[in-house]
Amino acid sequence: MKTLLKIISYAGLALTVTPSFLVFLGTIDLSTHKTLMLVGTLMWFLTVPFWMGEEKETG
Repeated sequence: MKTLLKIISYAGLALTVTPSFLVFLGTIDLSTHKTLMLVGTLMWFLTVPFWMGEEKETG
């Protein structure tokens, strides 16, 4: 389950970076860019708190 959450959160992180390059290259328009950035941000912030926590000390 934790691995699936990591995959989803990293995919969301990629969706926050990749659209900027695609707009710069002229591949997508600005409204698509905004939509992809919003989806990526939501994916990242909704999944990362479940797996990125403080590690428990042993010993």
